[in-house]
Amino acid sequence: LTKVERHFEEFHIEGIYDGTFPAADCDGIRTQLVLNHDNTYTLRSEYLGHKGATFQTHGSYHILGDMLIELHADSSKVNTYYKILNNHQLMLSDADGTLNHGALTQYYILTKER
Repeated sequence: LTKVERHFEEFHIEGIYDGTFPAADCDGIRTQLVLNHDNTYTLRSEYLGHKGATFQTHGSYHILGDMLIELHADSSKVNTYYKILNNHQLMLSDADGTLNHGALTQYYILTKER
């Protein structure tokens, strides 16, 4: 573990996070992110209102400086980023940790379920 990862172990970041992201072409994207203790993850995205439109990716995650989680999918070279807001909430962000501050901000938060 890196020094940053050891620092954030106290947050007990592992767990299951749920939320529904806004979408222009459906009722929303039900999102579930599972962060495992071994630094692997599963991200499940279900496009509500579209039958059979559920996608799942797996990979590894790393905690970067400034309370930022980087998800690296096994199946692509595209990384996804979440900012750690507190012990039980993550928010979708960019690689710099910049958060969305628009009218839909509250809908980009995943809350820890267990």
